[in-house]
Amino acid sequence: DTINNLSRMKTLKSTVSSITLRALSAAIVADIGAFHFGYGISYSSPVATELLQKGILTKDEFPVFASIISLGAAIGALVCIPFVQPLGRKAIIQLNSIIGALGWLLIATGTNATHLIVGRILSGASIGVYAVVIPMYIGE
Repeated sequence: DTINNLSRMKTLKSTVSSITLRALSAAIVADIGAFHFGYGISYSSPVATELLQKGILTKDEFPVFASIISLGAAIGALVCIPFVQPLGRKAIIQLNSIIGALGWLLIATGTNATHLIVGRILSGASIGVYAVVIPMYIGE
């Protein structure tokens, strides 16, 4: 009987550790999405002067650059919905990481308004996907 109790305690401890590790990984994924969102939304303000002084963006293009991320987020949220169930939340999050990385790569290496605006749209789309999928992923 003591041996059975010890065995049950080890199984329970293993189960709790597994649940804790899973909850921790879900929280980390959610934090990455939240960081991506916050950084993406606030990015345009600190770089405004530099982009305008270097002539990468004009005064007419900058408001588009600053706000287009919201359009990207709406597009990303709407487009991902039909794929969440068939592909699964985890796969969507992994694919979305590629979209977000491509967006930030375009922003980091962009030499003209088109590069920067397309990068912001991709970054925004990634934010929209995170907004839809991460709450589902955490809830699982």
